[in-house]
Amino acid sequence: MRMIRFVTLSLLLVVTYCKGLHAQNWRPIDPTHLSTTAAPVVEKDAPAEAIFWDVSIQDVVDDAGLRTIWTHYIRIKLFTTLGVEQQSKVDIPYLNSTEIRDIAGRTIKPNGQIVELRSDAVNERTLVQANKLKVRAKSFVLPGVEPGSIIEYRWTERRRDTLSFQVHMDVQRDLPIQTVRYRVKPADLGLVGIAMKWHAFNMPLPMTTIDKEKYWNAVSTNVPAFRYEPDMPPENNERQWLFLYYDDEKKNNVEEIWNSLAKSLFIDGKNLLKFNGDVKRTAETIAGDASSPEEKLRRLYDYCRTSIKRSTDDASGLNEEQLKKLKENKNAADVLKRKIGPGGDVRQLFGAMAASLGLEVRYALVTNRDEIFFRQDFPHRSIVPDVLIAVKIGSDWRLYDPASTYVPADMLAWQHEGVAALISDASKGIFVTTPISSPERSLIRRTADMKLSADGTLEGDVRVEYTGHSGADEKELFDELAETEQENTVKESLESRLGSNVEVTNIKFSDITDPTKPMSYTYHIRVASYAQRTGRRLFLQPGYFQKGVGPRFTGESRVHPIYFRYPSVEEQVVTIELPEGFELDNADLPAPFVQKAFVTQDIDIAVSADKRAIRYTRKSAFTVPALLFRPNQYSALKQMYDLYYSRDNHTLSLRQTNGRNQ
Repeated sequence: MRMIRFVTLSLLLVVTYCKGLHAQNWRPIDPTHLSTTAAPVVEKDAPAEAIFWDVSIQDVVDDAGLRTIWTHYIRIKLFTTLGVEQQSKVDIPYLNSTEIRDIAGRTIKPNGQIVELRSDAVNERTLVQANKLKVRAKSFVLPGVEPGSIIEYRWTERRRDTLSFQVHMDVQRDLPIQTVRYRVKPADLGLVGIAMKWHAFNMPLPMTTIDKEKYWNAVSTNVPAFRYEPDMPPENNERQWLFLYYDDEKKNNVEEIWNSLAKSLFIDGKNLLKFNGDVKRTAETIAGDASSPEEKLRRLYDYCRTSIKRSTDDASGLNEEQLKKLKENKNAADVLKRKIGPGGDVRQLFGAMAASLGLEVRYALVTNRDEIFFRQDFPHRSIVPDVLIAVKIGSDWRLYDPASTYVPADMLAWQHEGVAALISDASKGIFVTTPISSPERSLIRRTADMKLSADGTLEGDVRVEYTGHSGADEKELFDELAETEQENTVKESLESRLGSNVEVTNIKFSDITDPTKPMSYTYHIRVASYAQRTGRRLFLQPGYFQKGVGPRFTGESRVHPIYFRYPSVEEQVVTIELPEGFELDNADLPAPFVQKAFVTQDIDIAVSADKRAIRYTRKSAFTVPALLFRPNQYSALKQMYDLYYSRDNHTLSLRQTNGRNQ
């Protein structure tokens, strides 16, 4: 079902506005748009195209409080059956603090017949529910839709207790748009020198004008469709969008704004990083006989991530009622006493304990490159949303985040590695680039001890272990799941790769929630027809862990850059006992792989002395510190990974040496 893109932080819905529009009226239809000769304007082969997508946003401050009113109106021309499938089903997502009303829609058929959306055709359903977050949607299907039709729909959205202080407004969508229009009416805040500002991402800033109703207008035309590609940077880094915010109208010097942000953070940090006697004594006890600052900090770090429960963690075990009853920690001493708090409290305690040992400690702001890459030309808090603790060791600043429970002290979460961080300072902000962990720190180790039967069935025991960023990712995936859900996740993954003829039993997990140990799991598996039987031969793919894994890159060309999250290493060892009465007919190795500077793949196949078993070993590594590749590098990258795929699917032939042809 087609879903209008939802952004969790702001719940940004695309919007449409028509001046003086009443509930029963629609804009006139241009007859040329209904013509059988009508063709896409923006992209010639588009299955559907928005004729306009208009947005009205009004901030209101009155006796009833704060609210923002969004009015939405979109008109789409459908050219093909695919366009009908993609665009006729609509979800309008919203949060509890938002009210959706005045939904209306209609279909204009090619012959001019109009079919209205019935009010009872609008349903409500829950899209996401996790902890305190609940995302619901008003859903409907436009009636009587066929190729050549025009569909249009509108609605009003009322957001309570908020104004457009930081609003993300998508310009580029999942279909081409002839005209995107935003009209925004700021609230009269009564604050001298505060103005509304716009910033454009991945596009020129549209010409903005103010109309007689005091609405700001921004218009973009001929906007191409945004298309997702695997292994691309975060969408905010690629999609065309506008950022709307209130700020000091005189703040225009980029360097001055960054310095002002750093100074403000420094002042806040001086208060937050205060410590009392209990904090100092505890820090000294934890540091113990450690002689170096690095070792002292590691011990403090491990204490904070193992002994202080992060209440905002989805694996905290706390329900919504329990979270409401938690007392707010006013300082580091409260965090130490209560042993629980949100991520910011865990960082605060770590920073205060480090300061109590005489170390110079500051707060730092850092980009989250899973959301967007750093932009020096956009000096705003939203581009460096996350908080870290900076500690000066010698002449260098080291960055720590003990709220990243599953990441060791000398690493940061991968989202915070290789990015710009702003360290607070009393006079001038200090920018540093966070280091990227070495590939060996994020290791996936897989082993399988298997036995092959004469009918091609493969059966045996498997173990998988994760460390570093790989381990943190897997722990975050599994730690919130019940035991049966954990087992089902493994089973579903194996079935999607190896087919439905898979029997998985005895699944056991270890150290999912242990911050200091690698996560691992084991299972027993039986795969019927794993090897293909043809007459007196069996054709066996010894790379069990790559069996059923498709090629990484399938497209012939690329629009967006190729983006790898972090360097990593994977090791595999697969031992397969051969069936009685069979021997290897060919034991050749895969075609040679020319090692590249940033990626390696070593495969070896050894035969036991008695020729009754084979041992398949594979080690691959992505080692490049630069994680982004330009679209014009795609062809070479695809060619290399296609060779990867070919080598992973290398097949051995086994020949039956005795008995009848079965």
